[in-house]
Amino acid sequence: MVTAQRQARCVEWERRKHSRYGLRYAAAVRSQEKEFTREVRAVSQNISASGILLKAAVPIPCRSRVSLSIAIQEDHMLRRVQLAAEGEVVRLDPTESGTGFLIAIRCDQLMSEVSPQVLSAKL
Repeated sequence: MVTAQRQARCVEWERRKHSRYGLRYAAAVRSQEKEFTREVRAVSQNISASGILLKAAVPIPCRSRVSLSIAIQEDHMLRRVQLAAEGEVVRLDPTESGTGFLIAIRCDQLMSEVSPQVLSAKL
């Protein structure tokens, strides 16, 4: 049975081609909305080679073009790694608790590592 929530999704999520990994990292997402750029802080819920699922306090509309960056820092790492990608919001759902939103982004290309200087200039 298809729920109303699934019917309201902007794009049906096709069968996944890549494995997903339940990784939780801080993310920043920028979208262009009319005359201004909006930045949303989020936390990744899972990441794959072709996309990312984020949890954020505010929504980003479906079909929005976005630029995103993720900061990865683990205890065993010598330095923090910054990943960046561009893509499109393909799904937006409220969280089960109703306190935020799950935002699915399909990336145009694989995420790539960037230096902090390039990241701040690009985004």
